[in-house]
Amino acid sequence: MNEKSNSYPVFFMLIVTLVFIGILAVMYRFSEAKIIQNERQEYQLQLLGLFADEIETRGILKKDALLAKEKLEDNFKSYVQELELPLADRKAYEVRADSILLGYCFDVLGNGLWGTMRALIAIDPSGTRILNLSIYKQMETPGLGARIEEPAFRKQFSGRTIYENDEIREFVLIPEDQEASRDVEIRQITGATITSSSVLKMIRDELGQIFELNIGEEE
Repeated sequence: MNEKSNSYPVFFMLIVTLVFIGILAVMYRFSEAKIIQNERQEYQLQLLGLFADEIETRGILKKDALLAKEKLEDNFKSYVQELELPLADRKAYEVRADSILLGYCFDVLGNGLWGTMRALIAIDPSGTRILNLSIYKQMETPGLGARIEEPAFRKQFSGRTIYENDEIREFVLIPEDQEASRDVEIRQITGATITSSSVLKMIRDELGQIFELNIGEEE
């Protein structure tokens, strides 16, 4: 009698757990397509967003219209063409508007303090200057390393020369409260030196590999 009493809660919890696992599996199955669609649209939004200012400046399309959710997939197909990139788990894109090459975008991979990070780096048509940067996946500490996603950090790379005299330029970190006096200086995130350094290493190593493939052209 006592053994039955002791085993009953165990079997009851096992059954309840299996029921809830089954419910979650069914819910995920029904929502899987929507989740994948949302992830795809967010990715497209991030990539197009890197070129939104350039497209608007050229008078081709307003930023709001370019990034409007209802037109996002059509706009992505109109402006973005995926390129062959013989590097595992990396992607490359060519961005054109009215047959004008606006630049290239590379999906790159790096290691942060707590795990991998992924970024989209927009490069000008000559392959020498960073147009924009978006870090869209990271596992860093909230409030510290996770701040690499913030515009204040990312925008520092916009307009910076990355390829000069046939080699990748080395960026260097300076304190966050210090003004950059040289083109290679990047203000680090206070309390997240390792993460800040990891971003610089990711950009240098990944673009170094990609540029060896001679992706890029002069306009």
